[in-house]
Amino acid sequence: MVEQSPKMDRPLPEKREDTAAPPKESLNTAPALTPLFRGLFSRLFRLFRRTGFQAFLLFALLWIIYNSNARLIGGSDCYAARFLPINLVLYGNYHYDKLSFLRGEDGKGGMPGGMLMQNTDTPSDGHVITFYPVLIPTLLVPFYYIPFKLMGISPESYLPFYMDKWFMGAFVAGAAVFLFLSLARVGVGFRGRLLLTLSCALGTSMWAISSQAFWQHAPSAFFLAFSLYLLLRLRESTRLIGPLGLVTGLAAGTRPTNAMWFMLVAAYIFIYLLENRKGWWRVIWYFVWASPVVIFNLWYNKAYFGSCFTSGYDFNPVNRYIPDFLHIHNFPSGLRGLLISTSLGLLPNAPFFIFIIPAFFLGMRRRPSRGPRLLPLNAHFPFFVPSRMVGTRHGDFPALGIRRIMWIFCAAHLLLYSCYREWWAGYSYAYRYLTDIMPLLCFLLFPLLSWKPFRCGGLGVYLVFLLWAMAIQFYGAFCWSGALWFGKHWKNLTRQLLINPETLKRGRPFGKHSVHWSLEKEEHYIGMELKFFRYSDKWWLTPEKMKSDLSRDRKVPYGVYAPIILPFGEKVD
Repeated sequence: MVEQSPKMDRPLPEKREDTAAPPKESLNTAPALTPLFRGLFSRLFRLFRRTGFQAFLLFALLWIIYNSNARLIGGSDCYAARFLPINLVLYGNYHYDKLSFLRGEDGKGGMPGGMLMQNTDTPSDGHVITFYPVLIPTLLVPFYYIPFKLMGISPESYLPFYMDKWFMGAFVAGAAVFLFLSLARVGVGFRGRLLLTLSCALGTSMWAISSQAFWQHAPSAFFLAFSLYLLLRLRESTRLIGPLGLVTGLAAGTRPTNAMWFMLVAAYIFIYLLENRKGWWRVIWYFVWASPVVIFNLWYNKAYFGSCFTSGYDFNPVNRYIPDFLHIHNFPSGLRGLLISTSLGLLPNAPFFIFIIPAFFLGMRRRPSRGPRLLPLNAHFPFFVPSRMVGTRHGDFPALGIRRIMWIFCAAHLLLYSCYREWWAGYSYAYRYLTDIMPLLCFLLFPLLSWKPFRCGGLGVYLVFLLWAMAIQFYGAFCWSGALWFGKHWKNLTRQLLINPETLKRGRPFGKHSVHWSLEKEEHYIGMELKFFRYSDKWWLTPEKMKSDLSRDRKVPYGVYAPIILPFGEKVD
């Protein structure tokens, strides 16, 4: 007989029937809620990983920043676009005759950004009309119908100025969003996308100029960035050719200098279709979708200037016709001014663009250098893992052909305004004429993110330069008054920067003194105005101040016309 183990003889424990039920409070203890919180956090984390949600948050944040300075920074050129939607809503035409408050103290002259046509033998003879493109103001008309037609708000109120900032801030924030999405299309990780997008949105004059008033630059940059995004998606479907034609057509209709971008994109699509045997004839849809913009402009020129090929620029009293304002001999001084002028140059005010030089040589390579193809991100956080490469071919750097036409367009844009006799862009802050191409230039920086020297030390230098650029834009948005443009230095501000060989021999780089190149406190356009930092009450707009501005009984006192920098929420005498 086998002897049993003592463990087998041990009786099982009896079930206790007198065990008390747990109290009701213990049913909702922290451990029971942990899975709920974990599930909520997980869902939020997955939502935040989506590029579309990131783009939405980015748009909202930038729009708030652009509108937080409680003032409008414009110029006389902005008036025509600002009041054209109102004029169309109230009077149904493109003549500003009835907006008498814009026409000087007697209400009978011209207006800022427009002219009184006299002895021109055109349908607009005897009328006031703008000499700038009217496409974007026309498209915005539906948004002005309710306040100015149905509600009867006066055009002389502050509302047109507020709407300027709201719409232009939206255009610039939208341009930044499409830059962000475009970088995702070429496989740049989240931190790399955010770095380059913020460089464009807050480190360039897109903040202090484009987002502040109804310049042409904001919608121009928006459509350029939008078209870049569509170009990067072209390999997915040729059905995007038509929408791409519409967007690039809108870019050219917004600002005529973008016509070269329109033609470069058309050439790229044609070559792409031929190489991939997808039917070269599909490029026709590109022009078909762009035709509404062309038809509108031809109709407008014919109806108001008497010829389909005569625009308002041909009647500009300052610069009539291309030979009047484009001169090749202006190129040396204009190029130097746009790039290295201490007051208005690109590199002194946005020095991180010095990295565009290595980015060019890196980007033109067929294959990336050794090391990771993209910005190395923390592998412990899946959220930061770079997205897959899109639009690559045979291991090339992504979108090589697209970036080549971008380089051509940016170089042509710089060349054009270097030949312009007023390269400093009149009344403006920093490099206004270059703001249109800022999304494209920032996109072209992305090859740096996989360059080992940049990752090891160049990134720190880039961040320092970026902080400098953001500080300059912050100053321009919140503190700049433009007083220098109205002071004793006006003649120097509008003076050509002449290159004199004799002065070069004596060690002086330029033949004439100009405040564009001065670092003296009383001449540099930032240095002389640092005292404005003490006016902190101008920085933020409260709901009470905004309510006061938009009251029906408050009107902007124009005189000849309203201030170019117009603070919001302040008492105007």
